[in-house]
Amino acid sequence: SVTLNTNDYSCGVVQSGSVITFTCDSVFDGNGDGVCASGESCTRLTVDGSSVTRMEKNSREEWVASDDSYFLERVGVI
Repeated sequence: SVTLNTNDYSCGVVQSGSVITFTCDSVFDGNGDGVCASGESCTRLTVDGSSVTRMEKNSREEWVASDDSYFLERVGVI
């Protein structure tokens, strides 16, 4: 079981077979619609069974493991 701490974020969810992808944007510097746009602090969590892959972006166009421009509290995996 995987629990996500998404306080202060709104997430969109897409499931493809056993893989679930959460795309979350911050309600502080984003519009909180669960869709990532340029300049929003965003996190993408891909859950495949008990494995979770975390990517993020803020001022970048591409998803990276750690974005230096990301300054808000990050979405956590518990």
